[in-house]
Amino acid sequence: MNCREYIEQFLSAHADGELAGSELREAQKHVVSCEDCAIRLAQERELKAMVRRHAAQMQTPPAIRERLFARLAGEPERFTDGSPAIPSSRERVVRTLRRPAVWIPISIAAGLAFAIVTARSLGFLPSDSVQVVYHNGGVPEFDVAIAHYEKFTHHFNPNVPSGSYGDVAGAYLDAHMPGYMWNFNGSGLTLVGGRLDKLPDGRPVTYTFYKGDGRSILCTRYKLYDLTPPAGAMQMIEGHQIYSYYGYSICYSYSRIGNFACLLITRQPIEKLLDSIEYASD
Repeated sequence: MNCREYIEQFLSAHADGELAGSELREAQKHVVSCEDCAIRLAQERELKAMVRRHAAQMQTPPAIRERLFARLAGEPERFTDGSPAIPSSRERVVRTLRRPAVWIPISIAAGLAFAIVTARSLGFLPSDSVQVVYHNGGVPEFDVAIAHYEKFTHHFNPNVPSGSYGDVAGAYLDAHMPGYMWNFNGSGLTLVGGRLDKLPDGRPVTYTFYKGDGRSILCTRYKLYDLTPPAGAMQMIEGHQIYSYYGYSICYSYSRIGNFACLLITRQPIEKLLDSIEYASD
């Protein structure tokens, strides 16, 4: 599948969750390998979600509506004997606008444009979302996890009950995601909380954040379709693949119960990450 085929035939349905079977697998395979289409898919999903949230109350702003109807109500100029003058270019535009097939979509579009501007100012559109830097030849899931790690290091806002490990695990299980938790208390890191989200290709993902003593670790879990671990691991310890990736230390593991991948992301040196894992329970 190439980019043109994906965009023209699959993008909209993929964003709406309407693909299944081989079409879904092919679309997901393409998005994972194509940075541009992954960005397009993420933007398409967020725009559709924003429109759905605001469609019920979305109206054309009064000022725009008044100007539009005032223009539509205008009468053509006439000669002194009362006969209609030959319509000017401006009049022809106005007459065209009078047609319902034209002005109704214009009114809707005006309202949508206003809603988009308002939504952007309130932070609903991608301009306020996590900005992912995809490395050429890198691992897209690593890049997405790193972008979230950097954001969460500055501010983490749980969107599931996060008073305890049990609260977070229960929320994940309710969402049909893995409920088993890393416990880094032994290495001085405490649970900040958890989040349920989606990857750019639409797969559900959990983000569990740990912090303490100037250090932090992000645990990312998501459904996996390709069981082959990413290339470039520096070492493997008890089923955990360890990577040094663009200044970050990453521990990758895979659970055959539900086919979920787990990524631990940190800026700590690999030795520190391994120490944290050694004293942790999962």
